[in-house]
Amino acid sequence: LKPKFWQQFFVVVVVVVLLLTITMRWRFGIFLSIVHATDWTNQSCLCVFDVDRTLTGKQGDVADCPENKVIRGVEDSAYGGGKLTLSGLGQGVARTFCSACYLGVVSAGDASGPGSAERAELLKRLPAKSRLSAEFIDGCPSPVNSSLVLGCPDGRKQDAVRHIVTWYVSQGFPIPDDKVFFFDDRASNVQPFVGTGFNAFQISCKSRDASVSGAVGLCGGTHDEVREGARGVHLCNGTMLSADLLV
Repeated sequence: LKPKFWQQFFVVVVVVVLLLTITMRWRFGIFLSIVHATDWTNQSCLCVFDVDRTLTGKQGDVADCPENKVIRGVEDSAYGGGKLTLSGLGQGVARTFCSACYLGVVSAGDASGPGSAERAELLKRLPAKSRLSAEFIDGCPSPVNSSLVLGCPDGRKQDAVRHIVTWYVSQGFPIPDDKVFFFDDRASNVQPFVGTGFNAFQISCKSRDASVSGAVGLCGGTHDEVREGARGVHLCNGTMLSADLLV
């Protein structure tokens, strides 16, 4: 009888262990689902970037911009055209605090048009899990159905950023206005953000394109221009146009 008792006891123990294992895995699976759905790593902020001379630099110019990278075989039609050259920022958005935020693009240009190799390269640099959108949309529509918006007139980009925030809300991801960060090389695109509640920063400050009287950047954005904790609307000359976000 003793051997039979221990055999039964062993079977009971094995069954209990199996049941506990299945239960724990089930609960852990639910926990992971909640974490994924909530996406605590980037649910509360949004970084939106211009493209030309922000994520990119002057085509082919790595003499003046040694941190930039020419992408072989990829053309960039902006400002007269040339080989796509990514700025330091364009190569490594993931190395900034924006890696923990949702991402977006608002540009006056068209990133070399639908189906272009430039668009494909930009998508590689902006993680899909953070932008949620697989494609750029043209014509700066209102409302938008993507976080990647092209063809937005200079001076009106703040409206497109608002539409992107609204789109994220429609996808189930609300983002407070004071956790929205916009980056552009043109002062004329940063100034209109005053009063929106968003943060906006002019970048490519240390390198300006003299061929257009410095109106646009030369090398594009750098990592140190994307500063965690910075708030307000800032120009390259050090002017802070909006302090309402500091209250």
